Amino acid sequence: MKIMAIAALLMNLALLCDSQQAVADSFDFGAGYGFADSPATGAFEGGWDVIAGYEKHASAGWNIGAQLHYIKGWTDKNSDFIDTRMYFQSTALYVTARPENWWLQFSGGLVSAEYKSLTMTGSGAGLAVGAGVVLGDGNLRLHLLDYHRYMLEGQIFNVYSISIGVLY
Repeated sequence: MKIMAIAALLMNLALLCDSQQAVADSFDFGAGYGFADSPATGAFEGGWDVIAGYEKHASAGWNIGAQLHYIKGWTDKNSDFIDTRMYFQSTALYVTARPENWWLQFSGGLVSAEYKSLTMTGSGAGLAVGAGVVLGDGNLRLHLLDYHRYMLEGQIFNVYSISIGVLY
């Protein structure tokens, strides 16, 4: 139910955006909801996320930028786990690229994460690749759905996030 309410709120915000096209040449600071799952174990963890980035209009119709993305899972790593939950915390630094008149933003970069479930425990650094839908109007930017694939020392995680940001 909570997920449906968040999705409805974000869809309403997306519809309120006049141009529905994110503005470049600005800093983006935001917060939202992020979650990760592990295809190998079926483990899942949700929590809050924070983003900070900058996107600049580049030549040839592209916007290029950088983004710092932090996810902190709600489960404490010292708590008892059930088989569908896990502890997950990550920090990623992405380079982003978005065609000037598109909503789709591509990203890739480095990630550092710590994770624990009933079947695996670890921490490490690796690579992240992904894409997301970015909408905006004026000083508002909505990362409607960002998807990244984290590859961490032999483990793979699917990471999803939805966040709203303010442009400066």
